[in-house]
Amino acid sequence: MPADLKKGEMNELFGLKVDEPFHIISQMSSERYVDIVGRNMVIKTRNGLPSQEWFFDGRTRTIKSMRTKSYSWNIQNSGRTNNMEVYNTNSRWFQLFVWLKDEGQFWDIHDKRIIEVAGSKDEEGASIGLGKDSDKKSNKWKVVYTKDAKPI
Repeated sequence: MPADLKKGEMNELFGLKVDEPFHIISQMSSERYVDIVGRNMVIKTRNGLPSQEWFFDGRTRTIKSMRTKSYSWNIQNSGRTNNMEVYNTNSRWFQLFVWLKDEGQFWDIHDKRIIEVAGSKDEEGASIGLGKDSDKKSNKWKVVYTKDAKPI
């Protein structure tokens, strides 16, 4: 990865702009946002809080929370589960995810598991996990950079 990418420049390998805040919106009918409750990743109705904002850190190559910038997306138990959380950044494989814009999906870089709403439940507070089936609405997302987002 080029170390000289500046804020707002696209990291082609990971598919995201460096240090540019964004929202992740489920493509299920409710269009809920990826959010954090405790350390767990869930979907919730848009609320304007920093827990629903993320950024790609070009140095660590992780997706970090705007609420707690020392926390990155993390596959729980060092990648040995399908549960997603945020955790202290370490840049190990279980914290590295690629955004595939054309597919509308996030994949973990190691096992190529897909970020999805657990159980395909389009409900407030439904958990985010990992799956393998790439043809479900519950693992389709839209990334909207904060500067391009419509006001609440």
